[in-house]
Amino acid sequence: MKALHGLLSPLTVLRTLLTKMSYSIPAQRYETLLEIKKSKFYACAGFAQTREDAMLMLDEVKARYPDARHHCWAYLLGHPARPESLY
Repeated sequence: MKALHGLLSPLTVLRTLLTKMSYSIPAQRYETLLEIKKSKFYACAGFAQTREDAMLMLDEVKARYPDARHHCWAYLLGHPARPESLY
């Protein structure tokens, strides 16, 4: 790393910090059920390499629970410092 008058440049420090950031990636698909006041909430978390993979996972969950009133979903793609949300 280049020093700026004996100190690291702010950009170098920021890049170093951002490259060390991380988030957990599930090794397998996890599912759970939560019941609140006679309502059932199914949750599913798993790894998807692409947006298409994430949408396929959502389609599989929708097929398993066709009577669900809503299907709420989210995904995070890319490096933790620069995640992408493509829709």
